Amino acid sequence: MPAGLIFSILVMVVAVLALSSGNNLLYLLVSLLTGALIFSFFAARMVLSRVDIQLRYPECVPAGEVASFELMVVNRRRLFPVVSLVVTLIEQPPGMRGKVKVDQCYLPLLPRQTEALTIRERSFAQRGLWRIYGIRLESRFPFGLFEYRRSMEVEGDMRVHPPVRPLPLHLESLLREQGLDQTLSRGRGGDLHSIRDALGTDPHHHIDWKATARTSHLKVREFTDEEDRRVTILFDYSVQVTETKLLEAGVILVAGLVDWLIREGAAVRLVTPAQSTPFGSGSKQAAAIFDLLAELPLPLGTDTGRRWLELASASWSSLFSRSRGESAVREPKNCDWWRVPSIAGERVVVVVPSISRYTDLNHNGPVSLIACDQLPVGVLELLEVEPRGEAG
Repeated sequence: MPAGLIFSILVMVVAVLALSSGNNLLYLLVSLLTGALIFSFFAARMVLSRVDIQLRYPECVPAGEVASFELMVVNRRRLFPVVSLVVTLIEQPPGMRGKVKVDQCYLPLLPRQTEALTIRERSFAQRGLWRIYGIRLESRFPFGLFEYRRSMEVEGDMRVHPPVRPLPLHLESLLREQGLDQTLSRGRGGDLHSIRDALGTDPHHHIDWKATARTSHLKVREFTDEEDRRVTILFDYSVQVTETKLLEAGVILVAGLVDWLIREGAAVRLVTPAQSTPFGSGSKQAAAIFDLLAELPLPLGTDTGRRWLELASASWSSLFSRSRGESAVREPKNCDWWRVPSIAGERVVVVVPSISRYTDLNHNGPVSLIACDQLPVGVLELLEVEPRGEAG
């Protein structure tokens, strides 16, 4: 029971005793208690007036890594300090409908016309779009009887990118055997491919004088081919309720694949049923693709009743379709996004959570298929994400 409610009941009891007995001492006690109530209300309200908040946080952060939230509290009053102030963030985690409160800092005392900077480090286990709706100031000054609150609207989004994990060795070897490494062939591009011994037919402006002086042999530089290093990744995330773990494993697999290809110097683009990115390379392209992966919908929310209802519905529809002799697998409703126009020198990598979601591609170039349900159990354990929620 709140302390303010207990105190109010006590004041009422003493007031009844004072009226029934006519004791002047009880009347004096009622006056003191009522004055304490009134002073507690106005003092807490005064503490939260003329207080400004400035919040800084990163726009994006990889899942599992630490993000710093900088909170600047400014007391603009000329006479009174800020006492016993609690600052709380109002935010909405990905996959949740409701809002949650996250305590940022507690200031026992902030003198007049001063400011205080607090830094809190947080880590996010689940990728997605975290929405920040506002800041709430709370105070129980002076007696802790009532909690006075003041809300400030602060709208912003923070993208939590999927964790970037190295590709499993056997999967990387498989992709190289399928010719994915041949996207980085020699040509007339601008990126360095290798340094080799000079031949008589090599142009003189390709000579690497530093390597020549170091080895005492004439060396020339070779460059990658700009027209033969494009990779398109097709990722299907429209899965059934029972395939959500495979979906998250597929997201992490795509992130690792994009990181590997960009480090190898390839131009990469990601195509999903809803959005796509143009070809690009470098850290900016990787950030754009990771932003798209972070914004992919999370199929399961934190509503337990709704989750069990979806699971029961999926199980019932699967059982009903089997009883009629039909296939329990639902094909994608919109298959137009699979029809990616062929580009010279382009290679396609298709990543699907389940092999049943794959639709044949009519593509001129080579196509590599990765289905998460066909990967070994050890690989899936490496790709599994942490439990949804906040850690730290």
